[in-house]
Amino acid sequence: MKIAILTQPLSYNYGGILQNYALQQVLQRLGHDPITFDQVDWVPTIRIKIKLRLLLLLEKYKIRQLNHDNAIDKFKSKYINTTYKADSLWDIKKLNWKYRPGAIIVGSDQVWRPRYNWGCIDKMFLSFVPQRAKVKRIAYAVSFGTSEWEFTEEEAKKCKKLLQRFDAVSTREIDGIELCSKYLNRKDVVNVLDPTLLLEKNDYLNLCKDIPKAVDDILFAYILDLDDKTTSIIENIAQENGMRLKLVSAHTNWTLSIEEWMAMFRDAKLIITDSFHGTVFSIIFNKNFYSICNQSRGNSRFTSLLTQFDLLDRL
Repeated sequence: MKIAILTQPLSYNYGGILQNYALQQVLQRLGHDPITFDQVDWVPTIRIKIKLRLLLLLEKYKIRQLNHDNAIDKFKSKYINTTYKADSLWDIKKLNWKYRPGAIIVGSDQVWRPRYNWGCIDKMFLSFVPQRAKVKRIAYAVSFGTSEWEFTEEEAKKCKKLLQRFDAVSTREIDGIELCSKYLNRKDVVNVLDPTLLLEKNDYLNLCKDIPKAVDDILFAYILDLDDKTTSIIENIAQENGMRLKLVSAHTNWTLSIEEWMAMFRDAKLIITDSFHGTVFSIIFNKNFYSICNQSRGNSRFTSLLTQFDLLDRL
């Protein structure tokens, strides 16, 4: 079956790209033909779209200055089947009929968090798909990012109606089941693993097999929201334990390819991260790690994941 995947834009985000890679891998092994909508953020007005597009271009320029090889596009080209770049709702709608999928999967990542889909959260509930379209609608491991309800009354009303058209719904966090039941009137939601946890450790080792192994003790710190206090604490831990610190962020501070980033989890002696997927890969690689609870990005993602593995003491 041809299956289209709708997730957050595949930009400069290690975890976001790898969850999509993992989902495609699983679907392919099940005998399906997956493709991911390669889209930029939907925005509600042309004025805002122009501003965001300029910011996006500036960000990409800065990143490419740091990494001329454009490692993200290389990885996507090699491992992820994507559509052409779709800039708007109309492109996506037209593409839907051109590709003619038998199913559309929404997920994973924080696809149902309004703050990450400002003014267009209904698109993540497949509002652009005609109601009578003969296509299965599936939400897999979707995340609200938080246990708090962040939808406006209008957004909730629209998405509640759209969600009734879905054939199956599952959430990445246990809290998501309650949110779907209480606010969206969907009572049959189940809790499942993030796509990255559906693959084996050896699948990821294969991705970084060409990256030379580190010979010294490394403290790998993957921090999304870096500040002076966090930096100071991490530096002190590295110094006290005689480890070489490798501090990595994302977005405009992108310095590693995905393969190099994966090799850090393979080789590190200790990992400190405030990233959900940084925590996931610490678990997959069975590493000694600590997760810094990232309040602004959502606490429930960490507590739900670590509770499942009886690792709350790592938070």
